[in-house]
Amino acid sequence: MFSIQKADPMSTTETIIKNYTDFFAAGSKHPNDLKYGLEAEHFIIDKDTRKAVTYFGENGVLQLLNELKPHFISEYWTDGYLFGLINDEAELSLEPGSQLEISITASSDIAEIAAIYHKYHCIITSILASRNQELLSEGYQPATLVNDIELLPKKRYTFMNGHFRSTGNRGINMMRGTASCQVVLDYFNEKDFISKYQSACILTPLFALISSNSPIFEAKPNENPLIRTEIWRGVDPARCGIPPATFAPDFSFRKYAEYIIGQAAIFEIVESKSNKFESIKSERKVDEVLSVKPVWDDDYLLYLSLVFPDVRLRQYIEIRVTDSMPAPQTFAYMALIKGLFLDMECLNKWLAKFPRSIEAITEAGDALMEKGMGAIVYGEPVTDLLNQMIELSLEQLNQKESEILKNGFTRYGLN
Repeated sequence: MFSIQKADPMSTTETIIKNYTDFFAAGSKHPNDLKYGLEAEHFIIDKDTRKAVTYFGENGVLQLLNELKPHFISEYWTDGYLFGLINDEAELSLEPGSQLEISITASSDIAEIAAIYHKYHCIITSILASRNQELLSEGYQPATLVNDIELLPKKRYTFMNGHFRSTGNRGINMMRGTASCQVVLDYFNEKDFISKYQSACILTPLFALISSNSPIFEAKPNENPLIRTEIWRGVDPARCGIPPATFAPDFSFRKYAEYIIGQAAIFEIVESKSNKFESIKSERKVDEVLSVKPVWDDDYLLYLSLVFPDVRLRQYIEIRVTDSMPAPQTFAYMALIKGLFLDMECLNKWLAKFPRSIEAITEAGDALMEKGMGAIVYGEPVTDLLNQMIELSLEQLNQKESEILKNGFTRYGLN
């Protein structure tokens, strides 16, 4: 468990920031031990109706978790309900609308991650098949409208749902209707973090397009290739998109910490009269909530998870802009990320021609929403940029991972 030396009884803003920056710095890995992780979300649906399977009830998601317990060594409970299962190589968890996330322990070997994923995917789908259900890898619910999807019985989600109603019009779509594929990667020091974080942000429109996999939106054909991006833009501008200081000359662990503590807390964890901890709605900022916590505790981690930028920092970098995809595309995307970020000198050399601003990234997203594969992005046809990006990645990968990458993206007709 990460720990920090005790500070003065009443924490100052500087103490909170130092706690966060020390935590980020402690996530640095040896340059020869950098790994990649996968968080793949799925919908559980009825095969005939394509409707979402609910958490409660016969053959519901809760029952599925209970049947999967023998394959795991520990359980994740919140507010009296089972929401996840964990072992040494994988973790199952649930998103607000009962989307099932399969997270694989980080590795430097994409093929190893794929093998573990397939193992658990097969276990889960064998159970679902007996119920005439399936595990769907798409970016948006195929048949059920979000207004008809119940949130999980988790206080955190209730507070988030209420907050997002006041900050935008897409919180309901994000929480109940979307599923993503998130890839995480390590950094070896703060300078490496800055380089990788900024590069990932510049590339997010290309990552979103190459992973676009949402044929349906609210039970109708979807024509927006970046529907996930559009949804997130309408959730909460303060905590989504690209953090404001990302391309500032002094961007750093500290700047990211300042971004965290300036957010509305949404909710707080407090001790009740019965000496139990419970969630309550909060009207305070994160720095106010943490001001009485001079020593690192789980609340610091909580507020790291309550921001949703396109690229998120924990003790690793998490790229969050892509749709859920079938396995071949998922691992092609992982291989793409690995190859691009293996040699930052090569990546930065290629990215030198790209504009480095939030405005330019937003404009790239706008162009892709309008014209998709026909768009001009960062001054070039997007198909040219995608081909350049893939070729750059292939130069760094071994033969096996090169095949994973090439086989996964044949649907685009890229070189």
